[in-house]
Amino acid sequence: MATYDNVKFTQGDNVLFIATNKVDENYTNPIKTIAIPSVGILKSEGTTDGTTADKLVDSTADFTTDGVEIGHKVLNTTTHDSTTVSAIDSTTTLSLNKDIMETAQTYTIKAEAKIANPISINLNRIEDRFTINGYLSYGKLDATDTWTSAKDKKDGFKEMMNNGSTVGMVYEGGTEVSLSIEKFQITYVAKDSTDSVDGEAVYEITITGIVGGDIV
Repeated sequence: MATYDNVKFTQGDNVLFIATNKVDENYTNPIKTIAIPSVGILKSEGTTDGTTADKLVDSTADFTTDGVEIGHKVLNTTTHDSTTVSAIDSTTTLSLNKDIMETAQTYTIKAEAKIANPISINLNRIEDRFTINGYLSYGKLDATDTWTSAKDKKDGFKEMMNNGSTVGMVYEGGTEVSLSIEKFQITYVAKDSTDSVDGEAVYEITITGIVGGDIV
């Protein structure tokens, strides 16, 4: 945890300063969950030499030896139509759930290998997570129009900090980093009767965001 006089945020030509109460910075090494799609395992392929409705006929095939089973996916690689096997008629003929094959057309037959559960792996990606708390201090839009009133600064802040947006962030005179905004909150605190420039309202803000790191 640290406190800085001002943290600067930029987005395009927009600039916003926040007088901070505290900045929490934590490095995390999150585990990512990856869903592995189903994979087709090739069982047989060839070229048909006969035409029968709702059948695949290939006199050179041996579907029994190839391990073709009911439910395997048949793809006509000539027309790109697909269906599934409904019955094993013989070593050279299959019944199909849809009539997609004619003579002299190429095909593949695949079994679907399913992975029951997603896989969780640690990608060793270091994420630098910031939670910044403070008060709106100063801002300007497009490097020309200064946000003088508290309402202008509040509206400008909300425009820059939309969830999912990315802003540049600099603190303590450091190097600018790219901060991905996860969430933000703006709260009306009190009237500031002594501040004749920034208006009569004081807003407290909290920003949570991530600076993504590298694979280590």
